[in-house]
Amino acid sequence: MTMFLGVILDQDQNRIGLATLISEDMVVTAAHVVNQALGRTSDSDERPAPTAIVRLNFPNSGHDRKGNVKRWIGPGQLDGVSDICVLQLTTPLPESVKTARLISTPAGLRFRAGYFSGPKSPMNLAYGRIMDDAGGGYKQVIADNDHPFLRPGTSGGPAILDKDEAENSGDYVIGLVARANLEENTGHIITTNALAEAFSEIKLVNTESKNRPEEARLENNENWPNMPVFRLTETVRNTIRQGTARFHSMIVVATAVLASVLIASHIAAQQTKRIDGLKCRQFHQQGVSLATATIALHEREVQAAHKAGASILHFRILLERFKDEVQLRNPSSNLEGLNQELDRLLTNAEGDRNDAQRSIVEAQRNLSTSKEKLDQCDD
Repeated sequence: MTMFLGVILDQDQNRIGLATLISEDMVVTAAHVVNQALGRTSDSDERPAPTAIVRLNFPNSGHDRKGNVKRWIGPGQLDGVSDICVLQLTTPLPESVKTARLISTPAGLRFRAGYFSGPKSPMNLAYGRIMDDAGGGYKQVIADNDHPFLRPGTSGGPAILDKDEAENSGDYVIGLVARANLEENTGHIITTNALAEAFSEIKLVNTESKNRPEEARLENNENWPNMPVFRLTETVRNTIRQGTARFHSMIVVATAVLASVLIASHIAAQQTKRIDGLKCRQFHQQGVSLATATIALHEREVQAAHKAGASILHFRILLERFKDEVQLRNPSSNLEGLNQELDRLLTNAEGDRNDAQRSIVEAQRNLSTSKEKLDQCDD
């Protein structure tokens, strides 16, 4: 992994998450990781105090630093992107420690991220593949074949474009790891575009090279990795300059080479289409299964809330019928207070039922969307 990767430490110096160096004195990470580092609950939305100190280590450059919260969007933010924190380092890092280069988050590509399997273990690599938009500045990610997937400890760290995915990929950061579900082998990253929109301190780099017209260029769109790059070698140029003596034989050779390239490209395209179709079906089938399970869960919640409400009403009827015969064990208690408590319990049961019904409607929409996309995987 690269020098711009930082490790967030808790009060006992345990490694609990990662961060990305975006300037010599600033890093970006997940807000829930900062909460854990400060001994707070992970889902706390309250901005930490200005004096709160977060400890970091940069293992690949050997530097330790402390930071304060400069920018904050809590984990529970509902409007737009959430769970982001920019830390201001109290002491800048030297220029020799290179900062991250962030580019727009593409879809369909593989990325790598770091994690630690133990308190003293070296850093290991996890891999994932970026899929569809999940809303709120997030993209869904899934496991990539047999490679290790995201796990606890990768949160807040950079999702780095895998070097096998595109020519000249370098160590470009294409997202911030947000969360992962090991049982489902799915997770989410926060897109670099969402990070840049949320905080002015975060900039995306323009990866187009004007000085190398024959080299593959990284563009800020989702299609650049798939564009083929063809070059004329110097040997071919010299052969052409030798004249027309072997013109006809060159035409024959060139035709044969071109035919071979076209055939190979066609075969590769068909293989890629089959692989993409399998991944598409696998991903959206997981969405169908998850939505179906969610609907079943909330239907049980609706039934439970309905039964609870019915029981409360039945108890109230019995209480009204026998109120003159009821003797309360605590003389200071009264039936009016008991009725008020029954009202509160009944209101809670009705609220739980309404929440569950709304969740069912949302899950049904997700199920319908997943089924439609599943049907389109072979198109």
